[in-house]
Order: sequence, then C-alpha cells, then structure tokens
Amino acid sequence: MVCRCDGEYNKFIAGIFGDCVTGTKGVVSFIFGWISICCWIIAYFPQVRINFLLKRSEALSTSFLLCWIFGDISNLISCYMLNQLFTQQILSVLFIGFDVVLVGQHFYYQKSKNQTEGLSTKLRVSEAVVYAFVITVIVN
Repeated sequence: MVCRCDGEYNKFIAGIFGDCVTGTKGVVSFIFGWISICCWIIAYFPQVRINFLLKRSEALSTSFLLCWIFGDISNLISCYMLNQLFTQQILSVLFIGFDVVLVGQHFYYQKSKNQTEGLSTKLRVSEAVVYAFVITVIVN
C-alpha cells in the first residue's frame, strides 16, 4: 500500500498500514481502533475456549448465531462499500472469523450430541411473523 498524503501525516502509520493519518486526533483514533480490536479478541475468546473444553455450546441458540452472523456479514459488506478505516475493516473480518468458529462449534457439538431435547426451542410461525414485522419496521 502506498500512501499519497498531502501535508503533515504520521509516517509510521502510513508506512505500515497505508493510511494517511493526520494530527493528534487521527493518531489517537487509530490507536483506539486497535485497542477495540484487541478488546473484541479478548471478549470472543473465552466463549470459543469454553465451548471447546466442554465439547458443547448449549448456551448459544441457533437463531441467535444466524442473526449474529448475518449482521456481521452486513457490517463487512458496508465497511468495504464505504471504504471505511482499515481498523474497521479488520474488525469486521475478525467478527466474521469468530462467528464462523462459533457457528461451526455449535453445529458440530449439536450434531455429536445424542440426547433428546426435553423442551422444544424451535421457532413458531407466530414468532417468525413478529420477527419479520420488527425487521420490516426497522428497515423502513
């Protein structure tokens, strides 16, 4: 990445990341972006680790995971379409990566579980209609 910046800019950030970061506010924003990435790694990792150690992921519902991954895919698409900051793009890719791991764990451990469910957690038609209505209102 070659950074073509006019005026004063942070040469370190431009050389490593190709971003034209100018001024103290820009550098502080860039640093907080990377702190955010580190915090999200720390937030996701314990769930992945516990699922692996216990060989189950019962605390996560399939509907929740699918909604979560759809939202993160939408975020990834918008980051690239709007050419957002590099740290935002990295964070959206990181979200998708962890989502894929969590969804993979969920379906793998759910498939390997040979127990019957005592309580049905399947989505009813009435609930699906309510969810569709809420999504339509939000989108409009």
